[in-house]
Amino acid sequence: DSLGLSPKDINTVILTHLHADHIASLPEFGSSRIVLSRTGWNQAHTTSHPWLNPYPREIISWLDARSDQLRLVPDEGETLDGISFQWVGGHSACSQVVILETKAGRTAFSGDLVPFAENWEKRIPTGHYQNLNEVAAAYEYLERFDAIVPGHDPEQPVWMEPAPL
Repeated sequence: DSLGLSPKDINTVILTHLHADHIASLPEFGSSRIVLSRTGWNQAHTTSHPWLNPYPREIISWLDARSDQLRLVPDEGETLDGISFQWVGGHSACSQVVILETKAGRTAFSGDLVPFAENWEKRIPTGHYQNLNEVAAAYEYLERFDAIVPGHDPEQPVWMEPAPL
């Protein structure tokens, strides 16, 4: 909104994972291409019991009906318009890091693996996870980057903000 854009102006939405707080508003981006982890997509379709399924069925069904708009990326190394992806798991079975090369260097959008800047500064793992060993490995992987963008901070600390492209 601060950029003067509406959902109709967005042509691509990239998801770090499929939890409700990250996908609930997808229908507002009805004509956009949706990019997500193939591992995540498969996971969202294989969890059988509703108590164990953290993915909102109504949005997954909405995505199923728009399979022509989906771009499922492999677990690593895929590049889409200068954007790379790396599956890391941990927070959810489908968590992926989105990687951009910026003037600030290699920048990782961590999703909920690093929910707040304080988590990264103090190396405190996310409190909500499905595999703590994967969270630990993901934090080690994130050490390679010049900037980490947390998934839930309302304002990014200056030291984490990537420079404009």
